[in-house]
Amino acid sequence: MATETTTPSLSHVRSEINALDSRLLVLLAERLELSRKVIQLKDVANMNVRDEARERDLIHQRVTDGRALGLEAHFVTTIVHEIIADSIR
Repeated sequence: MATETTTPSLSHVRSEINALDSRLLVLLAERLELSRKVIQLKDVANMNVRDEARERDLIHQRVTDGRALGLEAHFVTTIVHEIIADSIR
């Protein structure tokens, strides 16, 4: 049986997960700020906020990237849809 010195403790692993969650939130906030800038630029240029072709391409690329990292396509698609929806609210 592995000892405490060779196996990370449950609290240590949870701490690592918490740190990753915090980093994810920071990245999402940064992405949202950039999305707001895009919306402002589109407004000045009198462009539609939504670009469905770009959204399709973005989702396709993120699913491809996610699969390469071992993530399920449905999971990645759901997350990307939510991120896009939040960025245009």
